[in-house]
Amino acid sequence: MRNVFKVLTTEDWNRSQKSGYISTDLDKKDGFIHLSFANQLPLTLQLYFNNVQEIVLLKVDQKNLKNEIIYEDSNSKKRMGKFPHLYGKLAIENILNNWNIRKNAFKLPISVLHDAEKDT
Repeated sequence: MRNVFKVLTTEDWNRSQKSGYISTDLDKKDGFIHLSFANQLPLTLQLYFNNVQEIVLLKVDQKNLKNEIIYEDSNSKKRMGKFPHLYGKLAIENILNNWNIRKNAFKLPISVLHDAEKDT
């Protein structure tokens, strides 16, 4: 099973920690939680977080969510391939790891880069 990740702003992360569930305005609008495989993260960061100075990267524990994750094509002409979309709630307890990443070219953690190599 390929690892999946959630990218969100520090504000969204702080709000999610208080509520116990990961939630962003885009996810609410689209009706599902946007997730990415490791090899999709660089373009996700470039397209959707380019003007953000710091993000939070979450590694999602899929074992209790696998029936709620659907792999779908993006509705954006800027993206290719299937993306994991979670049609359900993503509780904080389903997060395996989290990293705060500052804009300095959004240096990804080495473990995430290893995941990217495995996933291709």
